[in-house]
Amino acid sequence: MVENIFSGWTSILYIFLALAYFFFIFRVNRLEKAKALNRPLSDAECLWRLARKRECSEYDIFGESTGNWMVPRSKIEKDFKDYLLNGDVPYYVRDYIRKNRGEVAGNFCRPAKRRF
Repeated sequence: MVENIFSGWTSILYIFLALAYFFFIFRVNRLEKAKALNRPLSDAECLWRLARKRECSEYDIFGESTGNWMVPRSKIEKDFKDYLLNGDVPYYVRDYIRKNRGEVAGNFCRPAKRRF
């Protein structure tokens, strides 16, 4: 009879530990999502959002961004290929994105902190 009481307690303990584990994982997941929503977007993410909002391609944004910079078409194509391969956004596109951040996503497109 004493063994039945202890076996009942251990099963309740296992159930409680399993529920505590799932609750912990659920909370960690929610905290990670909240943290991800509050981080500033990178230049590449802002470029993608700007293109989606205007219903055009990123390449079109590259072409529009050269307005004040006088960049030749060959350099645009080279920079766009580099963007596709490495994710590097050139200076003239970063400047264009900075000037149009309000159109993209409000506060979420603030400049990301650079890590040197």
